[in-house]
Order: sequence, then C-alpha cells, then structure tokens
Amino acid sequence: MPLQNDTNPVAEYAPARVPDTEGAGLWQLQGVVAAVLATTMFLRPPAPEFIWDAAIYFEGSRALLDGGSLSEAAGLSLRGVLTPFLYLPAALITHVGGEHLAGVAVLAENAVLIAVIGAVLLPRVVGIWRPVTRPVLIVSAVGSGVVLAGFAPYP
Repeated sequence: MPLQNDTNPVAEYAPARVPDTEGAGLWQLQGVVAAVLATTMFLRPPAPEFIWDAAIYFEGSRALLDGGSLSEAAGLSLRGVLTPFLYLPAALITHVGGEHLAGVAVLAENAVLIAVIGAVLLPRVVGIWRPVTRPVLIVSAVGSGVVLAGFAPYP
C-alpha cells in the first residue's frame, strides 16, 4: 500500500483523535450535575438514629476522635480497618457540633460521595469504552441517584 504522505509515513496510521470533551464544556456540566445530585441527596430526611451496621461504622469513626477502643467500637473483627476513616468528617462535625448533627452530617457526606460517584467516577469508567458525552454524564448521575438514594442517610 503506497503512502500518501511521504514526509510523515506514520501520519497515515495514527489513531483517531479523541474528542476534546473539556473544550465542549463537559466539565462545566459535570460540576452542575454533581451539585444538583448532591443537593437532591441532601434534601432527603436524615436518619433519626443509626442501628446495626450503620451504628458500628459511625462508632468506629467516633472512637478515632474520642480515643476509645477502635477494635471494639468498629467491630474490626468483622470489618475492614479503613471503614472508620470514611465517616471521620461526619464524626468530627458531630464531635464539635453535638449529637443532634449526626444524621445531617452523615447525609451531607454521603450526598457528596454520591455526587462524586455519579458525576465523576462512573463517567470516567464509561470513558474507558466510549467517549463521555452529555447524555452519558446525565444518565450516570441519575442512575447513581436512583440506586444510591436509599443509602444516603446511613453510614
């Protein structure tokens, strides 16, 4: 097969250029979608109390701040060591502001986590197989919101 560009023989066989999603304003839409998703999740009512696993996860985070026994509070015989660190920001807000903020603090932290999952992480995973477009971003965010909304109030 003869080359059409004698000055740069590799140019004919170069891979197709990936679309410039940042230039198309996708990152701005990503920020708006993340903010809307986080706000929607935060508008849910907070959990009045944490029971079962949720209580154990949150007590582990509290033990990090209060100096209690982390292995007993977090049930580390059954759970991973990193679980108490996940809800450390919410436990810090509760530690400083009082027990009445526990549900709201966990809800706020989970709203941010769900927004990051739906507007940032899932679209990046999809981007491995296909270009991330506006519909892909919106479907990822809405799908994450629908699937994870029930988990938002609990650690």
